[in-house]
Amino acid sequence: MDLDVVVVTHNSAGLLPGALDALPDDVSVFVVDNASADASADVAEARGATVVRSAVNAGFGAGCNRGAALGHAKTILFLNPDAVIEPASLGRLVAAFDDDPVLGVAS
Repeated sequence: MDLDVVVVTHNSAGLLPGALDALPDDVSVFVVDNASADASADVAEARGATVVRSAVNAGFGAGCNRGAALGHAKTILFLNPDAVIEPASLGRLVAAFDDDPVLGVAS
């Protein structure tokens, strides 16, 4: 699947397993950790995500931009660390963008 998933975290170690474990193996996952005091970055790395460890909490938007810059897929999903998305939903999301070249954003 041509999809990059960006997750921005801040003290989200307890939530990340649910979000990351639900993602299929054929997507690229980038976790931007905004200076967490817990093991958020370690949890993400243990699950195979590419992790950016920020020394400061620059906020959600800056984290999204940082994560998006790392990927190369045609479609990017910004996923909150407390969200669990089913693989079938991801497939429908990517298909919607593939089917409609005018579509730029979905939520």
